[in-house]
Amino acid sequence: MDHDPKTPQSPSAGTAPPARRDNTPTQEQLEEIVRLHQQGFGTRRIHQKLNLSRGAVRALLRELGYLKPPTGPRPAPGQQGGASKLDLFREQIKQKVEKNLTATRILRELRERGYRGGRTILADYVRALRPARTPRKMVSRRFETRPGE
Repeated sequence: MDHDPKTPQSPSAGTAPPARRDNTPTQEQLEEIVRLHQQGFGTRRIHQKLNLSRGAVRALLRELGYLKPPTGPRPAPGQQGGASKLDLFREQIKQKVEKNLTATRILRELRERGYRGGRTILADYVRALRPARTPRKMVSRRFETRPGE
């Protein structure tokens, strides 16, 4: 069933209006965002209720002064901000790296002294302390044979 592109089609009764593509909230949505935020809803639940992106909800709440802007760098994934389990042992680790001990050996010795952290964080720190190695080049020798040998 073809339709003439010049004549607009009227929506049938009971269908929802087309979704907004620009993700810009309407005035009613703005008021609803503020109301829900004041009731204690977080940006995730507001975005689910109003079908807006979380970023748009967060940006609007910041713009209206309801949320503080982000400050400082974010902690690395898997880390909380604050003290590291390595902090008390950093000097000992540096000394052991200078002796060319492996991360596993350093871990074993630090655990005897009370270190309770994991191997991965220690190995990452040890890797950062070691000088970068230059990769060895593979030696290739030419080897020729006669056809069929």
